[in-house]
Amino acid sequence: MNFSRNWQWLKLRFSRWSQNRYQQFVRLCDRLKDPIFFLLKSLQKALIYLGET
Repeated sequence: MNFSRNWQWLKLRFSRWSQNRYQQFVRLCDRLKDPIFFLLKSLQKALIYLGET
C-alpha cells in the first residue's frame, strides 16, 4: 500500500517535471526561431547571388 502511494507520488512529480522541461524547451525554440530564420534567409540570398555570378 505504501509503495503504491509512493509510486503515484513519483509519477506525478516526474510528470510535472517533464511538462516543465517541455515548456522551457518550447520557450527556448520560440526565442531562437527568429534569429535562425533570419540567418537561413541570408544564407539563401547569398547562395542565390553566388549562383547568378
